[in-house]
Amino acid sequence: MVLRWVLRAWIRMALWFRFRKIQWVFHGPIPMAEGAIIAGNHQNSILDSMTLASSSPRIPFTLSRGSLFDTALARAFLSTIRMIPVYRFRDGFGKMRKNSEVFRQFVEVLRRDEWLLIFPEGNHELRYTLRRLQKGIARIVFAAQEDQGWEKEIPILPVGLQYEDHTGIGGRLLVQFGHPVSSLAFRDLYAENPKEAERGLTQSVFEALKPLLIIPPSDEAGYRAAMERWAPNKGRFPDLMDQFRSDRDFVAGGGRDEAEAGSGVLVSGGGRTTKALRRLAGFCLSLPGIILHAPPTLAAVGLVRVFVRDVPLIPGARFLVAMFLVPIWYLMVLFIWLGRTESLFWSLLPLLLMPLSLWFWSRFRHWVR
Repeated sequence: MVLRWVLRAWIRMALWFRFRKIQWVFHGPIPMAEGAIIAGNHQNSILDSMTLASSSPRIPFTLSRGSLFDTALARAFLSTIRMIPVYRFRDGFGKMRKNSEVFRQFVEVLRRDEWLLIFPEGNHELRYTLRRLQKGIARIVFAAQEDQGWEKEIPILPVGLQYEDHTGIGGRLLVQFGHPVSSLAFRDLYAENPKEAERGLTQSVFEALKPLLIIPPSDEAGYRAAMERWAPNKGRFPDLMDQFRSDRDFVAGGGRDEAEAGSGVLVSGGGRTTKALRRLAGFCLSLPGIILHAPPTLAAVGLVRVFVRDVPLIPGARFLVAMFLVPIWYLMVLFIWLGRTESLFWSLLPLLLMPLSLWFWSRFRHWVR
């Protein structure tokens, strides 16, 4: 329990440095005392689950790759932080058979009125997209309803994660909780035709997710054209909901006038001289953080390059590795500094300046663009 809360606080602090702003928006009621399933889109691998698991109103149980649970130590640690393994074909048929037991764990979690975090797309991709959802989410909630005799609602909470920048430090993130999707509404259909009920509920979750995301055309040419229209509009609004509405209009083909209609205060871009001075200021403010954090950053990049082959997983893996390496780096610098000075103030000064430089890097990196 203590470890879980410590890790939650640690991850939230790391995300505070990773993003210069995270804005949470709740469009519907949140069942704080009931079991529920969080259904999120999956564009940024580990960052998606870390964000929702650490900052949601309740701490959910999270599905994770079964290959991470191969050792007893890993199983003990991941179970402590509410991770549940899910096995795939690549893990082998023997491990795939464990999914029946895992499925019972899902049902038990919901019976205890806990939350379960699922990414129903089933995979991740560093693109602004929403793929066809897998039916596993419907099977889980219907199994839980049968287990409880359909006596109470087990809602599915659609969550859209809209990244301003999937890969770099200092981007912004909008997290929207949509209106809950009722599983009880499918009780009669499930009694008549379970397969049709699964399709219907899955489609309902898909439709509930769409308004929470910006979804460009899926074909390559259309996607590139939408990205080109969208790029000049990024970062124009301080409020991320205003930015979201404006971006959605740009991606849909609307112009600047249409995007600004009904929106909030704009962040002025200024003239050429202003932009040049802004870039220079952003570079000067970011440079100390880049230099002081070069060793753990380069180490994280190198380790991920060696061990991670899944390209969409790379940005999240780098962040996860850096989250552990940066504190180690701070301690190394502290011990080196302690050997060079007898003053407590001067020995602790790096522990104040290094996180501050990282904060400046995160907050002002976007000025350089």
